[in-house]
Amino acid sequence: MRDIPVGLDPSVTGLAGRVGERVGTADGNGAWVKFGPAVTDWRADPGEPGGGDLQAMLDDVGGGPALLKYGADGTPVAAVAGVDYDVPRAVHITTLGAASATLTVAGLDADAEGDYDVEGELFIAVNNSQPQWQPNGLATNLIGASTDFAVGAAADTNGGTLWILARNSGIMNFQSGQKVYFSGRFHAQTGRIRKIVLDCIATGGANAFASGFSRDQFTLRGVWTDTATNLTSLAIAAGQTDGFGIGSYMKLVARGALS
Repeated sequence: MRDIPVGLDPSVTGLAGRVGERVGTADGNGAWVKFGPAVTDWRADPGEPGGGDLQAMLDDVGGGPALLKYGADGTPVAAVAGVDYDVPRAVHITTLGAASATLTVAGLDADAEGDYDVEGELFIAVNNSQPQWQPNGLATNLIGASTDFAVGAAADTNGGTLWILARNSGIMNFQSGQKVYFSGRFHAQTGRIRKIVLDCIATGGANAFASGFSRDQFTLRGVWTDTATNLTSLAIAAGQTDGFGIGSYMKLVARGALS
C-alpha cells in the first residue's frame, strides 16, 4: 500500500491513482481506497489503518480475483472466492442531433482512465466524405495505415500521416446513404506507445464504391507519436460540411489506467 503525506485527504485535495488502489498516511492514522476515475474519487477505508504492507486489492474490470470488496457505505466486507467485483467504468458517448462535419467525444482523461474501447456508427450524409479519426481534434503526430479487404491491399494514406480509411488506390470516398460501423481499442495513456486498432464495416448506398461493392471491410491501425499530451477528446472529421448525418455516434469506455 502506497504511503501519502500526513494530513493529506485525497477525497478533498485529489490524488492520481488506479481504481482499486489503497493508500495510507505514513503515521498509520488514515487510509483510503480509490473507487472511480476522478482524482477525488477516494473514500475512507475504515477497515485498514494507514501505512504498512497490506496489499488488499479491489478487483478492477477484467482483473483477477477480488481479495476485498466494499459495501455502499464504504464498509469492507469479505469477498467470495472466485467472484469478480467489477468497478464501474467511465463511459463517454456523443450522438449527433443534427448533421455535422465532425463528431467529437470530449471529457476524456486518458491518464486517469487509461485505454478505451471504441465503437460507433457513421451515417454518411454527403458524397465523398472521408472519415478521419483525430486525437484531441488534431491530425498531427499521426502514423496510420488502412487495409481494404475487398481488394486485399493496404494503403499508407497521405504518406502514412492520417488515421483515415483507404485502399491501395487512395483515401476512400464514402457516399450519401452509406453507413460505417467501427469498433476497437485505443491505447491512449501518456508515456507509452499510443496506438489505435479499429475494425470497420461499410454498407449501403447505390454507388457504394467505385468497384461496385455494396459492403466492405476495413482495418485502421495507427500510432499517435505525441507521448506527452493527455488525451481529452477524440474526433472524427468527415472532410465535408454536414458529412455525418443525424444519429451518428461514437462511444468510448475506459478500461482503467496502468499503475
